[in-house]
Amino acid sequence: FTTRTALAALEMLHESGLPPALAQLAVGAGDVGAALIATGPDKIFFTGSARTGQKVAAEAAARHIPVNLELGGSDAAIVLADADLERSAGGVLWARFSNGGQTCVAAKRVIVEQPIYERFVELLVAKAGALHLGVDLGPVIRESQLVELERQLRETVAKGATVRTGGKRRPDLGPTYFEPTIVTDVPLDSPLWRE
Repeated sequence: FTTRTALAALEMLHESGLPPALAQLAVGAGDVGAALIATGPDKIFFTGSARTGQKVAAEAAARHIPVNLELGGSDAAIVLADADLERSAGGVLWARFSNGGQTCVAAKRVIVEQPIYERFVELLVAKAGALHLGVDLGPVIRESQLVELERQLRETVAKGATVRTGGKRRPDLGPTYFEPTIVTDVPLDSPLWRE
C-alpha cells in the first residue's frame, strides 16, 4: 500500500538521468520477494511485517546476502519527570499522528513517569481532541486496517484500558476515518500494547 511513493521516487530518479538499469522496482507479494531473493542480489532492503522479515532474513542468511530490515515495531516514547510537558505532549502527538499515524516509525506507546503522568495525559488528551479529522489527520489507509484497529481497541478495553478521547469511526467524514484516540491503563498483555 506504500508502493506509489516508491514508484514516484523511482520515476524522479529516472527523469533526473539515472540509467533505468541502476534503479529498478519489483512490486508484488511473497512470491515476488522469494523470486528476487533467489536471483542472489548483492543486498536486500525489506520493509514490512516482522513475520515476513524473519522469512526474508532466514533466506538471505542461507544465501549469505546482506539484509536491512525495516519492520513494523512497537516504538515507545518515554517522558521523564523533568521534561517540558507541553512540548513533550506536542512531540508525542506529532510522533503518533503524523501521516495519519500510519508510519512504521510512529510512536505506538507512551511511557510516562508517575509524578507527571496525570498532567501529561491531560495535555495529550486536550491536544488530540483539538485535531481536526480531514485536515490535521487523514483516513486509515484501508477498511481491513480499520477493522484490525477496532479489534485491538475493543479487546484492550475489555482487559481494563480506558479510552480518554476518541475511539470511534467517523463515517460522516468518509468510510475509514477514525477519531484520534488516547487510551490509558493499557495492560501489558493487551493487543494495543503487544501489537
